[in-house]
Amino acid sequence: MPVQLCGCVDLAGAAVQSDWISVHKDKNMANLQALSNPRVQDREALLEFAEALTDRAPDIERNMARLAQAPTDRVVIADIFRAMHNIKGDAAMCKVEMAALIAHPIESLLTRLRSGELRYSRLLGEVILLAVDRLELATEALVARKPLSHLKLVELVEGLETLCQAQQSALDRLAAQVIQAVSLQDATDPLPGVRIGGGIAGLGKDAAFQRAAQHDGPAVQYELRPLSRELAQAELDHALVARAV
Repeated sequence: MPVQLCGCVDLAGAAVQSDWISVHKDKNMANLQALSNPRVQDREALLEFAEALTDRAPDIERNMARLAQAPTDRVVIADIFRAMHNIKGDAAMCKVEMAALIAHPIESLLTRLRSGELRYSRLLGEVILLAVDRLELATEALVARKPLSHLKLVELVEGLETLCQAQQSALDRLAAQVIQAVSLQDATDPLPGVRIGGGIAGLGKDAAFQRAAQHDGPAVQYELRPLSRELAQAELDHALVARAV
């Protein structure tokens, strides 16, 4: 009888685990659908979200430029976090699921940055700017009823979620992989691997960063520099650490 009882418990546990896996898979499928082929639940609410994003995104981009100059400035980090938190709230209130899925892991990264669990790096800054830019592009495409597949939002969110769990030692290597997966392999990039100031060139729109420059020109310094140099250095550092281990 005890053996039979244990068997019953195991079967019950297996059933619960099976149900959890099924629900988890269903949720992942829903998220993939929301990112690759999002549905507009309320067009008027979408337009309201797009307008709010247009107001908030330049503040993030401008403050990211400031953070690059003062990586430990907790006031600037708090301002960036607050703006992203508001964007996520706007997305939820306006039922723009695609935007909420992008904003959530960015907010999680900023939470770790604000708490001191992570330290700012230039590549981390690039990923945040890339994510904000893709969020703007995706929202514009959704408003215009255009496809979003070329924006690689699934790869972006998966990369952001990986970064949310990363240790500091692996941060730059993983950030480089996100940038490569989302932007540098994009066949439409006119200048792959070249960056302008704090943003990736060739994303299809650097207007987001230019808007920040118009609002506060001195805070945004433009300079062309091969991003591939930083990516190569991140990969080299990873290889050296692996060899040492």
